[in-house]
Amino acid sequence: MGKMLLVMGSLVRFLLLLFLSFILTFSWSNVPWNQVMAVSPVLLEQEQQGRKWYQQGEINRAIETWLNTIEDYEKQGEIVAQGRVLSYLALAYSYLGQWQQADSSINKSLDLLQSQPENNKVLPILAEAFNIQGTLFLGRGNPLAALSSWEQSTATYEKVQDTSGVLLTNINQARALQSLGLYTKACQKLSENLIDNSLECDQLNLEKINPYLSNDLTSLQQAGWLSLGQILRQQGNLGTSELILNKILDQVYSQETKASILLNIGQGLQLQNDIEGAKDSYQQAIIAASNVETRLKIQLNKLNLLITENSWIEAQELLIDIENIILQLPLSKTKVDSQIYLANLLLKWSNLGTASDLLPSWTKVQNLLENAQKDAEIINYEKGIIYALGNLGKLYEKLAINKACQNNNNLVSDLYNCENNHQFSDSNQINLSSNFLNNQAKKFTEQALIKAQSKQIPNNTYVLQ
Repeated sequence: MGKMLLVMGSLVRFLLLLFLSFILTFSWSNVPWNQVMAVSPVLLEQEQQGRKWYQQGEINRAIETWLNTIEDYEKQGEIVAQGRVLSYLALAYSYLGQWQQADSSINKSLDLLQSQPENNKVLPILAEAFNIQGTLFLGRGNPLAALSSWEQSTATYEKVQDTSGVLLTNINQARALQSLGLYTKACQKLSENLIDNSLECDQLNLEKINPYLSNDLTSLQQAGWLSLGQILRQQGNLGTSELILNKILDQVYSQETKASILLNIGQGLQLQNDIEGAKDSYQQAIIAASNVETRLKIQLNKLNLLITENSWIEAQELLIDIENIILQLPLSKTKVDSQIYLANLLLKWSNLGTASDLLPSWTKVQNLLENAQKDAEIINYEKGIIYALGNLGKLYEKLAINKACQNNNNLVSDLYNCENNHQFSDSNQINLSSNFLNNQAKKFTEQALIKAQSKQIPNNTYVLQ
């Protein structure tokens, strides 16, 4: 079997979307509180207490509070209020990885809200419910469904001329397009919403963008420019990306936002081989990040850099922190992607390291991928399943070669440099035959290819082949 190449670029891309998911999904400011004061002030206070619990990370207390609030609203016949709080409840459940409850809550919310007459009281709440539904879809790796929900949210905000809501959901649409690998469309979507007399993406440059990067951007505009900076970097427009990121870095007050910007700056510097600059940006980002998922994606990028630079001791120390964070994550696409990406980094490590270095364990790689596959199956995240299977095939292929090298197979020795071929700390504990390992590699690779083809995912099919 020929060597497989499994590029993890799209997984990195999914991780980069995490920050925007955190700050854009639950825009409390879009809730029209001035239009719902007809309901009981006591219940409104109870509802807002749930919001406070949520914002403080007390998710279970928020859920308990909102469940009681929904029950009380139902007794009073407050259908719109029920729908509003059910959408909050859906987001809280998703935060804990309780996807069945999240789906049930958002579906009930939309059913209730869509049963009401369209007016300025109902429509903003319905728009936010569609926005949250989009986030739930993206959280489980279904960007196409997320795009549809966010398009509905945009259309609903347009009916009430809510410009902030329209910008919010257009940024989210760009996120979905970015997840689908449609960078040009995502770039165009952002350009249309951030720049007057919008330019085509291939026309974006320092001179044309700079006049729109004022010093008084709103936090929502900053988020949009951050997303645009990411996409431009992915398209290879490093100069314009760097200008955008440095400009908004000087304006932001949120440490979490600053962490995400610094991460993106570091990635751009790494692409330009400015290793020390990238290290410095990653370290600043880690210090600024308080959210566990934001910190994780920064640390994964830093680990990649340390492995590339053969900084094995630092890499080993960072690996321990990363593994502990992954254990804390709720069941989600982010957790699946993180496990698969980390497994790939460990394979890269095993290929670059030597027997005298601190080598990773192949069983650790195996466990990461098997857990990722199981988690992806639970949340029905098809791309996650495909990547996990493809990488298991890749791992078993390397183990088969390793085993053949241990057995002094002359044919393998002629094809591969056995001394530098994927060394693991537990290479001597591969108690399986080369034939079995080859069959496992073939089985997992074929499963990944079949799934990719059946789901019409051409980029995955291409990379695995």
